[in-house]
Amino acid sequence: MEIKTIELIMLIIYNAALVVIGYYYRKKSENQGQFWVAERSIGAIVNGTGIFSAVASAASYMGFIALGYVYGMPVSLIIIAAASAGYAFAMFGFAAPLQRMGRFSLADVFGVRYGPVARLITAVLTITFFFLYLIPQLKGGALILEMVLGIPYTFGVVFIGTVFILYVAIGGMYAVTWTEFIQGIVKAFCMGGLAFIILVTMSGPGNLFKEAVDAAPNFATISQKMPVISSIGLFLSIFLFMGASPHVVQRQLTARTPHIGRLSFVVAIALYAIFVFFGYMTIIPAGKIFFPALKDPDNLILYMIERYFNPAVAGIMLAGIMAAVQATVATMLLVIGANVANDLYKNFIKKDASEKETVLVGKLACVVLGGLAILIALNPPGLIGVLVGLLTGVVGSTFFFPLWLGLWWERATAAGGIAGMLGGFILYVVLHLGKLMPLFAATIPAALLSLALTVGVSLITAPPPREIAQLVAEIRDNVAV
Repeated sequence: MEIKTIELIMLIIYNAALVVIGYYYRKKSENQGQFWVAERSIGAIVNGTGIFSAVASAASYMGFIALGYVYGMPVSLIIIAAASAGYAFAMFGFAAPLQRMGRFSLADVFGVRYGPVARLITAVLTITFFFLYLIPQLKGGALILEMVLGIPYTFGVVFIGTVFILYVAIGGMYAVTWTEFIQGIVKAFCMGGLAFIILVTMSGPGNLFKEAVDAAPNFATISQKMPVISSIGLFLSIFLFMGASPHVVQRQLTARTPHIGRLSFVVAIALYAIFVFFGYMTIIPAGKIFFPALKDPDNLILYMIERYFNPAVAGIMLAGIMAAVQATVATMLLVIGANVANDLYKNFIKKDASEKETVLVGKLACVVLGGLAILIALNPPGLIGVLVGLLTGVVGSTFFFPLWLGLWWERATAAGGIAGMLGGFILYVVLHLGKLMPLFAATIPAALLSLALTVGVSLITAPPPREIAQLVAEIRDNVAV
């Protein structure tokens, strides 16, 4: 396949800028406060754009568009509603108390609230979830480069992986924050520009939807392949994930004040809702008109970009999709480093480690585990793809209720929090891998079990120590500050 020179040059310039940002912030990544949470100095607009950018991954660009294309337009509305509701809940339920706790990661929060065993479990699960997530993201990004630009798959994997490893390991959260800010702008340009040109060429939304329904009469209804319980499970999976995913929590911990933490979610809600609403409401119906029988609907946005834009603009659009991959995996890689260094090394291996040593371990973890993900992505086993398909639902089922109750309910105990995490995690994996429930539906019983175990076990075990109860009262009763 011929390599497309103009698009490739645009992509190289964009990625070079990301590495330069990482190098620029190298001096602000020397202690834990700087490297993990950017000294809790980030304002609402930049932090909110970062939260949006971290969550609007390749799934938002490709996978969720494919769901709407295959299962009907109402599925896209479910995704939009779930994401917006999840952000809104996180704004009121998590942002301020998390910021007041002043920790470095979700595992750190659980370690303080529920003790060392909860810290260990959370760190191990987070590292596992996110490491597995890196591999298909690298694979997907490389396949895009191969399909659109003609770049060999192996080079694409190494190129994408090396870029985000470099700027994360060199610049830490400062670099991740500002690269995500840029990536958020690029994403908005990509999705917004494509939506605008579709509406203009199709003479407005009314005509667009009319032609889509004419081309696919069932387009406006949910497919029978998506039962009601799957729709509910999809909503719940996204809702829970938006609030309690460790990489979203890590971004919340960078806010300057609790008030800014909440405002960050206002920005994130607005950006994500606009991003997916206008994008999905134009790209999916246009796809039904121009590509009515796609065998690979995940690539619909790529076909639309090639249809509407010249090579220079298409290169920027492609950078937007790469931004979707890189922004999410960069935050997740930083979370992995924080869990390895702060939550495992500092708390279980060498408790007297200095800040400089702990940060160094975190940087090495980013390089080593990121490099390992690159190696596996060169020839990814099928099992990895199956496991990563669990991410959204399993993260919410595992962490949401122990986190929420731990921040707001003084009576939540270490045993309750641990039982809630493990119960939700195990049931989700069993139901999903055993194919015992329809698509997405496993989240419903798994999340309910996590809630029941967190509450039930807490009530039958001894209350937490007084200092823990006082901590919860402080962060709960002062959230308005």
